[in-house]
Amino acid sequence: DPMSAVPPDAAFILSGKHAGRLFDQLFRNLAWKTLGHSADGSTVEFLDSLLGNDAAAWTEQPLVLSVHVTKAGSFDCLFLLNTSASLTETAVARRLEEVSRQGLRNRRYENVTIRETTLGNRNFACAVSEGVLICSFTSFLVEDAIRQLKTGHALTRNDAFKKANEPLTSGETVCYINYGGLSTLTANLG
Repeated sequence: DPMSAVPPDAAFILSGKHAGRLFDQLFRNLAWKTLGHSADGSTVEFLDSLLGNDAAAWTEQPLVLSVHVTKAGSFDCLFLLNTSASLTETAVARRLEEVSRQGLRNRRYENVTIRETTLGNRNFACAVSEGVLICSFTSFLVEDAIRQLKTGHALTRNDAFKKANEPLTSGETVCYINYGGLSTLTANLG
């Protein structure tokens, strides 16, 4: 479950039943467009170009997007999807090599291979752990998600989260707000 990989410091989490629809909603959303003008907002567009050509992933896969403060005045997104027959670690690595036009650097973290490449002046990292594809332009967010999966203490197991989530499960896209994380994000962005 992609939601099991969300690190607890997320400012907010968007969970969509269908990745493509969630991206369509984001691209039309005025608030997201405002965030998208920062360098970190371009992460969404890159992931869309990386995986958007996989129709099965975009129409059938749920997508979880979490937003995290990464340093003073900066944030980044963490993208989490289930792997599938067409969305495998090998297929993503191959597509990443095609898009970046260079080889990938591999490293191990918690017995999981993290694949990284440089795109412009940014580093992109992705990994697959416990059937969840984890992607971000901030490699420590990928590490945080791997560690979160391995702890077994998923946000979805929290009683307060379960109670709040119950009436929302029928929605196409749901936004969860972590007030502590959101206040940190807004304080860092001014």
